Amino acid sequence: MRYLIVLFILLTPAIAFGAPICGPYERIILSLNQFNERMWGMGIMNREKVAELWVNRKTQTWTIIVSHKNGIACITEYGNKWIEPIR
Repeated sequence: MRYLIVLFILLTPAIAFGAPICGPYERIILSLNQFNERMWGMGIMNREKVAELWVNRKTQTWTIIVSHKNGIACITEYGNKWIEPIR
């Protein structure tokens, strides 16, 4: 819980200004897992970057991260009201 409070305090200014939130890939994934978001899909952007979509189907939250070849990942977008596609 303490970790989430510190994470919130550190990230709130970046979120408020729309700046990407970046850090080591493992740390970003750990924070997504704490919110029960799981990888929904991924796509290669170029030789250096991969885009990943993470979703919590129960709470309907979602996050897009871009992971870089150097091991850094950035949360670029996030939201709520995720809706499953009709198949």
